[in-house]
Amino acid sequence: MPLLLALHLGAVLTFFLLTPFTKMAHGPYRLAALLRSAMTAEARETAKRRDVSG
Repeated sequence: MPLLLALHLGAVLTFFLLTPFTKMAHGPYRLAALLRSAMTAEARETAKRRDVSG
């Protein structure tokens, strides 16, 4: 049983270490890009409103 646990933990560690180099990294990068895009669009709209009303 301890051998099985060691193999399992080794596999999980390997998975986490390799994740940034696989397709599974797409999710967090996509989320970050969407958040950045939304923040940029909001800032642009705020600046536009400030210019029009000012």
